[in-house]
This record gives sequence, C-alpha cells and structure tokens, in this order.
Amino acid sequence: TIGGLQSSRQLGGGGGEGGDSGTDCYCPCAGIGSSDAPPNTQYHVYNNRSGENLHRAGMIGSSNNSSELYQQHSLQQIQQQQQQQQLEPVKVRTVLVRTIHGINHEDLQKENVPLGIMYSAKALMQLFTNPFIGPLTYRIGYSIPMFAGFVIMFISTIIFAFGNSYAVLFAARALQGVGSSCSSVSGMGMLAECYPDDKERGNAMGLALGGLALGVLIGPTFGGIMYEYFNKTAPFLVLAFLALGDGMLQLLVLKPEVRPQLKKAPTLTELIQDPYIIVAAGAITFANMGIGILEPSLPIWMMDRMNSTKLEQGTIFLPASISYLIGTNLFGPLGHIMGRSMAAFLGLILSGVSMIFIPFATSQRHLILPTAGLGFAIGMVDSSMMPELGNLVDLRHSNVYGSVYSIGD
Repeated sequence: TIGGLQSSRQLGGGGGEGGDSGTDCYCPCAGIGSSDAPPNTQYHVYNNRSGENLHRAGMIGSSNNSSELYQQHSLQQIQQQQQQQQLEPVKVRTVLVRTIHGINHEDLQKENVPLGIMYSAKALMQLFTNPFIGPLTYRIGYSIPMFAGFVIMFISTIIFAFGNSYAVLFAARALQGVGSSCSSVSGMGMLAECYPDDKERGNAMGLALGGLALGVLIGPTFGGIMYEYFNKTAPFLVLAFLALGDGMLQLLVLKPEVRPQLKKAPTLTELIQDPYIIVAAGAITFANMGIGILEPSLPIWMMDRMNSTKLEQGTIFLPASISYLIGTNLFGPLGHIMGRSMAAFLGLILSGVSMIFIPFATSQRHLILPTAGLGFAIGMVDSSMMPELGNLVDLRHSNVYGSVYSIGD
C-alpha cells in the first residue's frame, strides 16, 4: 500500500480511492473508482513490506489506449516492487520481527556499556572498601561491621525498589557493594575464627557459600517472575522484608558489640606480598570472572539473538546456581580429602571449557550445560580456596583473618 500511494502521487494522485488513502490504495494509477472507468480491467498491487498480493478489480476510462496505458503503469510498478523485495527481503522481515517483539539490535548494543558499568559498580566499591573493613575488624571485631552491612544493604534495596533513573540505580548498586564488603569480610573472618580446625572450617565455609548459592539460585528466578507478572518494585520490597528478618536474627544471635582482637594482626601489605595468598586469591578471581562477564551481557545477548522474555532471562542462571550450590557443599569436605589446590585446578579447567561453549549457543536449551558447568566450577574453586586462605594465615602469619578475606573477597 505504501508503494501504491507513492506511485499515485508521482502520477498525479487524486481521484477516488487511489489518491485519498494510503491503506485503501489498490492501484498505482490515479482515478480508480471514477465514473469513466471501462469494465473488466484488473490490477495487482504488491505491498512493499510483506509482498502480499492485494487484488482488486478496477473500472477505468472509456478508451482502449488509456486502459493499455494504465496496465503498463501497473506492470512497471509490480516489476519495481519485486526487484526491491529481491534486494532486501531478509532485512525487511528481520526489522519487522524485531519491531513486533519491541527489540532493536542497535538499541540493545548501546545498552551493553551502561549496564556493564552498573553491574561493575558493586565490585568496584567492594574493591575500594575491603582494605578498610579488614583492619577495622581488628579494632572492633566482626559483629558490628556485619550488622552495618545489613543496614546498608537494606537501604540499597529500598533505593532499588523506588529508583527510576540510571543515576539513582547506579548509586544503589554502588551502595550495595559497600554493604556486601562489610558482610562478606566479617562473615568469613568470623567463621575462620570460630572453626580453627581445617576440616571443620572447610565444611563451615562450604555451607556459608551454599547460602550465597541459594541467594543466587532464588534471586534471578524470583526477580524474573515478579517483574514479569507484577512490576520492578515488588521483588525489592520482598527482599527488603527478608533483610529485616536477617537483621533481627543478628541482634538476637550475634548481639553486636565491640570485641577488639588481642593478637597482633598481619598488615595488608604483608599478606599481599605472600605468593601463596596471591595464588589463592587469583584462582578465586579468574573462576568468578566468567559469571561476572555473563551477568550483564547474557540477558541482552539472549534478547538480541533469541527474543527471550524477562522470565527466560531470569531463569537462564538457574542451572549455574543449582550446580554452584552442589559444588560448594560437595567440595567443602572433599577438597580437604583430595587437596584444595587440586580441586581449584580442576575447577579452573572446567570453568574455561564451559565458557568456550556459551557463544555457540543458538537457543536457551544450549545454554543449560555450559552455565551448569560454570556454576559447578566456581563452587569447586570458592569452597576450596576460601578455607585455604584462612589456613595460609594460620601457617605463615597470625590467626587474625579480617585482612586476608578482604583480599579473597
């Protein structure tokens, strides 16, 4: 219809259906529907977008010459449109399909950078905050920084619930990194202090990392379902309510108070210069780098390549979360038996192999095994190297753990 309307205007337009409406233009010639039309003349006008044949019978002028002239114009119009369809059929159909699904490739490509920066804001703030939290635990103990982490995370969750602009969400994500730093460094240090035996420490940290896996397991799926059927605010309000429960448990069980460390603690510089600690922290870094790359990029890639829904984007990390939960609980005690260095070594190999297969996926089914393998590999490395960091501090320094877990985290 677009092509027919353009031709009508080029040939003089006006008159009847052909010149008045873009949606009712059945002939590229002017004057269809006028009173001076001869009988038994048919025209075939092709829709420029879909190639649909819009067939209408027309009545045109009283002379045979004018009839032949109009038919000649119709044939020329058909030939031009067919040539155009042969040149760009795939491009037109692709644009139409993506428009129907509300997806535009160029727009999605532009989303990659700001979304990646927002994701990295949390880790960047943890990187800056951890060196201060570790020494702080020497002076006031572990319970107060952990409770402070809960308060900060609660505030961050409320900001996420009601924030709409990029700047506000970025600030909430950065604040989340500060809270995570307080909770993670204090929590791992507290476990290392409470369980001095290497085997018991490995089991305890495996369970603690399993709690992390459970949050990662539920979070994306729960968020995807709530966003699909409710709105953005709903999952964050539920999360804030659960965080309040966590804060109440900390007040009842941990009873936050100042408990300074009596032993001389190793400095952060001494720990960074220890090659064994650097190797262990490096293994944790490279194992988690894979999932760090996928979190901001995989949902956008799925939207672009697979036209995935919000629910599908939320559940795509489900295999990785389940396998991480299995890996952390399995290799907490198993790492002590087979050797934590060997467990981390095998985990890094599995992580690399899993990452190789992800770009070749053409459907969501193809992503299940690689993401599951990646999650299991990270579980192997985390549950092996986190207890090993505490063991290295016991053997090579003094058994005060805040700074070493600020490095590992």
